[in-house]
Amino acid sequence: MILPRGPFRVEFEVLSVCNLDCVYCYAKPFTNLMPELGKLKYLFSKTSEEINPFEIVILGGEPFLRRDIIEILDYAYKVFNGNIGISTNGTRLANLSAVELKKMKSIFAFKNNANLQISIDSINPNINDKTRGLAKQSIKGMDILDRNGIQFSVGIVLTNHNSNDVIETVKYLLLNYSNIQLINLEPIQPTSTLGYKKYNELRCDSKRMFGLHTEINKLKHDLSRDDVRISGIVNNGCDKENHNDTLMETYGFKKCTAGLLRAGVFANGDVTPCVTIRDVSIGNLYSESWGDIWQRSLDRYLRLGMEGGQCQLNFRRKELNHALQIKEKSRF
Repeated sequence: MILPRGPFRVEFEVLSVCNLDCVYCYAKPFTNLMPELGKLKYLFSKTSEEINPFEIVILGGEPFLRRDIIEILDYAYKVFNGNIGISTNGTRLANLSAVELKKMKSIFAFKNNANLQISIDSINPNINDKTRGLAKQSIKGMDILDRNGIQFSVGIVLTNHNSNDVIETVKYLLLNYSNIQLINLEPIQPTSTLGYKKYNELRCDSKRMFGLHTEINKLKHDLSRDDVRISGIVNNGCDKENHNDTLMETYGFKKCTAGLLRAGVFANGDVTPCVTIRDVSIGNLYSESWGDIWQRSLDRYLRLGMEGGQCQLNFRRKELNHALQIKEKSRF
């Protein structure tokens, strides 16, 4: 059986601080860690040299609370050969200078792909701010990106609070932003701080979510915005299609690949199968190599896959073997 020598997608938390208090946030409780730039460069360089992933994503907290976030993005762009993404609530983009915006434009224009995601659940503050907050600042951030010709995507977490408003929100986005590349509809996830009771209260019905995909695709066609992609799947669990996860599309995987093809790195250097899994550490990059850490991760993944466990990791071995052979000559 062919197994990857390292994760194809790595998500880095560059800080554990945020200016919002989203009810469904997977990163809470925040630890208020903000590692020095030099330490982040070390982690980036180590990751590039040892595993050279297809894709890296910068997360928080809120990454743009860091004054050196543009320098972080620029360094990542120079070190990594694959796709580079960042997820932000967009509320701090108004603080960027003209020079920083120009640098961002050059970073995110290297591919016709929306690697800069703005998270907002509704353009109506009365709806958005019930679960997220600061809708007006997020909209201002999108205005700034579009005005400066910076490509971006929008991530919408679907809940009972915004499901009846999503069509109006998408219509606004399609009509007002020429540089929007993708809209990602994300099902709400149960988290350690949200809990299953609140999760079930907020959860959007699966049939409604599928219906929204159909309505939105018709809407973008009617508005002549077929250039905008719509992504997101419904699976009533921890699975979701991330708009930047080209591996999911390439391999056709339908279940979670945390610990097999993807990993998260916390602000303290701990490696986890996924940044949404807060209580599992499979190693620390400051004291171990990616090789040692990833072997441990694969052992864990296969054990859970065969016995059942967190995320219901139960890939068929034949399917995984076939998928990885596709990329064997270019990656292994």
